[in-house]
Amino acid sequence: MSCGLPHVELDAAIASVRKVLKLAIENEQFPERELDRLWDTYQSLKAIKKKIDHKDVSFTPDEKFSDIISFTSDI
Repeated sequence: MSCGLPHVELDAAIASVRKVLKLAIENEQFPERELDRLWDTYQSLKAIKKKIDHKDVSFTPDEKFSDIISFTSDI
């Protein structure tokens, strides 16, 4: 991964905040302002994930360089 962030841990953080957010919504005594902060945190983490998500990135070796560099399926 080129961005240097551990995607597995970012996914875990998003899942944890989502779980806490659900619990906070169900708890009528949870302060509204803190609920807003949880929501903002959840949205921020999701935005970061979306920005660094590399699923649409692909690599196709250029045949012109086959005499200089070799490519395997392990890329």
